[in-house]
Amino acid sequence: MPHRLVLIPCLIAAVLFASGCQRSLSLEKTVKLAPGDVKAPAIVDAPRGDQKVRISVTSAEPLNVDVVLEVNRPAVMEALQASKRPAADKLLASKEQAKDETLSVTIPAGKEYAVILSGAKKETEAKLTVKSE
Repeated sequence: MPHRLVLIPCLIAAVLFASGCQRSLSLEKTVKLAPGDVKAPAIVDAPRGDQKVRISVTSAEPLNVDVVLEVNRPAVMEALQASKRPAADKLLASKEQAKDETLSVTIPAGKEYAVILSGAKKETEAKLTVKSE
């Protein structure tokens, strides 16, 4: 019986600790882009709490990098495919004509998000890295 009394608070503490922890994020992808391509190579699960992330893109040719909430991804991709820039209120962060750029952005709790690459004028290969800060 005394063991149960000790075990219960330990289990409660473990559950509370685990629910408050934010898992570390480290994602790397290499993406080939041709002129006119609009790709979302990184769709990331929702963080439990607000999460700061660093998104780095390296490419031999300039391209556009847009960070959006997953719910806005279809509308943003549609605008980009029509060679239009998406509305600013649909973007969390954005950089046009990036070759070697790092964006820092805070992702709201409970929201999936995506990184969209577009705007390449020549065929290129981009290295995309998404890491939590």
